[in-house]
Amino acid sequence: MKKSRLKTKNRKRDYDQLAEDAQPEKAEKLLNQQPDFEVPGEAQFYCVPCGRHFVDNGSLSSHQKSKTHKRQLAKILDYNAYDHKEMMAAAGFGSYRPPAPKFTKLDLDVRKESFQMPE
Repeated sequence: MKKSRLKTKNRKRDYDQLAEDAQPEKAEKLLNQQPDFEVPGEAQFYCVPCGRHFVDNGSLSSHQKSKTHKRQLAKILDYNAYDHKEMMAAAGFGSYRPPAPKFTKLDLDVRKESFQMPE
C-alpha cells in the first residue's frame, strides 16, 4: 500500500458523514457558518454534498456544475445508512425489509435553492 494512502492530512469525509451533513438541520448550520479566517472563503462558500469550502461564489457555482460534484451527489443519494435493527434483520435475526431511501434528488435540489449563498 502506498504511504500517501496512509496519511490523514488530505483525508476526505466518508459517505455516511456527508449523508449525515445533508440532513436539513445540519445543512443549514453548515451553510450559515460564522466567518472563519483559517478556512478558504472565510467559511462562507461551502458545498454540503462534497464537504468542501470555496474561495468565492463563482468557484462554488462552477463546482456545482462539475462532473465531480454530480457524482458525489449521486453517491450520497444512493447511500442508505443502516441502523442496528436493519443490520440484525439482514443477518437473519428477524424479518428483513429493504430500507427506504433517505434522500431523493428533489430534496437536495430544493435544499440547494433554499440555501443560496450570499454574494
